[in-house]
Parts: sequence; structure tokens; C-alpha cells
Amino acid sequence: MFYVYTHWHHDTGYPVCFYVGQSGMSRGKDNRVRAHSTNGRNPMWRNVAKKHGVDVQIHKDGLTLDEANEIEVELIKRIGRRDLGTGTLTNMDDGGAGSLGH
Repeated sequence: MFYVYTHWHHDTGYPVCFYVGQSGMSRGKDNRVRAHSTNGRNPMWRNVAKKHGVDVQIHKDGLTLDEANEIEVELIKRIGRRDLGTGTLTNMDDGGAGSLGH
């Protein structure tokens, strides 16, 4: 089963979502959602996390791979990416199957 998660920071006076991801294991056995080390994270994510901290939220779990891909892509599109100037996310791609393993 898969799940989609989000990373937030709250120190600006209101909650800001800065990352959307997914993982393919049960959340009790998977550390990706809570992996706050710099390993495997892009420089923009590391800068935001270092400056503001990270609050983890599970957006939805119990998903198939296709469902997780669809939700991840939709959330990234809706919230927008910082590198494209469309939103607050530090994601460096549009999500979905192409981003698994980042």
C-alpha cells in the first residue's frame, strides 16, 4: 500500500505546505515521510526545513500506486512549485511515478 504525505512549516504565522511526497510502505515501517536529514533532499527543501522546521502530515494512506501518483501530481499542481514561480512547494518535479525513489 502507498500513502501521500506533506511537509509544513508554521513559524510564519500561518501554515505553509512546502513539500508533497509519497511512499510505498506502510507508514509504520517507512521513514521517508519523517526523513528530515539532508540525505536525498534537494537544496531548496533543506533550506526551508533548516530555517522553519518540518511538520509532517499524512494526506491519505491505504492507496494503490496509481492512486498515490494521481494524488501527488494533483497536490503539486494545485499548490504549485517554487522553482516554477507557481507556489510554495520545494518539489523539483511534478510527482507521480517518475519521482519514486527520490
